Amino acid sequence: MTIVNIKESNIKKIDKLIQTQRVVCYYYSDNCPYCIVIKSTWAEICDKYKRNCNVTIININRKFMNFMNPNNHVNMVPSIITYNKGAKVSEFSDNRDKENFVKYIENNIRLANSENNMVKSKKPLKKLKDSKKPVKKLKDSKKPLKKNTKTNKKKNTKKSVK
Repeated sequence: MTIVNIKESNIKKIDKLIQTQRVVCYYYSDNCPYCIVIKSTWAEICDKYKRNCNVTIININRKFMNFMNPNNHVNMVPSIITYNKGAKVSEFSDNRDKENFVKYIENNIRLANSENNMVKSKKPLKKLKDSKKPVKKLKDSKKPLKKNTKTNKKKNTKKSVK
């Protein structure tokens, strides 16, 4: 499930999604002139990401907000807010155009993926066996390195003999 449109029947489900996952919420109103202006652009964004399992976009009509958890309310529409397990992570504040919407969502996908990778990498590390071999110290020499042509010739002749 990547795109969810709020309805009276799924308000509790949406509240649960916001509390348990990383989600991008788009708050709008049918009467808001700014919401009407970006409606088709936002529909393109939703269409672009509807099959992307790395992001969940929730479209929330303001008329249903009073039935939702008060922590998920906004004062102004249109608003685009990202929540991670109920905590507000970021709010879109750039120019409202397709390019900036895509950048915002892509950034959230990258953050979600990096968070998932961090969680996966918290497995306990295997202990390395202690090596009993002595560590060779390198000599700190200021002399330039010389090519040892005699050893190279010996190696070459041995190889050709075989």
